[in-house]
Amino acid sequence: HIIMRVKNLLPLLLTLFTLSLSAQTYPFAEGFEGLPNSQPPAGWGGGMKVQSYHGLNDMKGLVARLSSAVTEDSTITPLIGPLTSTSTLSFSYRIIDQNIYPSTPSNLDAGDTIKVMLSTDNVNYNTVFLINMDNHNTSFNFVKKKVILSQYAGSNVTFKIHC
Repeated sequence: HIIMRVKNLLPLLLTLFTLSLSAQTYPFAEGFEGLPNSQPPAGWGGGMKVQSYHGLNDMKGLVARLSSAVTEDSTITPLIGPLTSTSTLSFSYRIIDQNIYPSTPSNLDAGDTIKVMLSTDNVNYNTVFLINMDNHNTSFNFVKKKVILSQYAGSNVTFKIHC
């Protein structure tokens, strides 16, 4: 859960959400640039939206806006797969205070988390990557993360990003 705060946060900006896969029309990569503002990407679920000037190089990014009134948000990808033994998930993120966007990076407090989860049945999700106060890089620059998914080889999966 996210601790309630008075200041507004723009806690997750994802760009170039990329999976290296070998099936269907993959590798799957979503840069968000061709998508409409203030909507989730087509085929994605949840409350996170695409916004202009919130991605790398002021391109579009996937955004969760959290505050004391809205303490959680998430998004779920379409079904992706099957994964291979060399599949990886790569994404870039930053956590920014919305009040003086984008010049004020935000620290995470105890209990603040961004979970990247994976499901093989669209019901049960396992956390494959966790961002919290112990590993968050407080900066207005994007930080790139990579998750190795070899243990899910052969599976069709959905990803859930929960802030």
